[in-house]
Amino acid sequence: MRLAVVLVALAACAGAPPQPAHNAGAPGPMPPDRHAEIASLSQQIDDARQRLSLAAPPPSATAPAAPQPFSTPVSSKTDTTCHPAATQTCTDSCQLSDTICDNADKICKLAAELVGDTWAAGKCDTAKQTCDAAHAKCCACTS
Repeated sequence: MRLAVVLVALAACAGAPPQPAHNAGAPGPMPPDRHAEIASLSQQIDDARQRLSLAAPPPSATAPAAPQPFSTPVSSKTDTTCHPAATQTCTDSCQLSDTICDNADKICKLAAELVGDTWAAGKCDTAKQTCDAAHAKCCACTS
């Protein structure tokens, strides 16, 4: 009888799929490089800023403050005081503005994860300044 129980148990184990080995000491997948993400988003902002013919924000004379994400990213669609003309030029300008502001928010969220990283905080500060300028240009668009 015991032999039958053992054989049934062995047969059940043989048919079971292999279980993955768990190694608590092994590192998990590496998170993406936050600096590379910030640099990529910043480059997209610079490209959009140039398409809008906006000047680059001046470099800050003081160390940037700790980055804070926008509580609500600025958008021409949600800003009730923003009334650009209903032209293709203004629509394009506002779409670029919204993209800049969305990327600025992403940069600031990433920078907030990098506590004490002055490069990332500076990128957040610059992105916010560019967002403000782009949003102002969108809202002032008349043709």
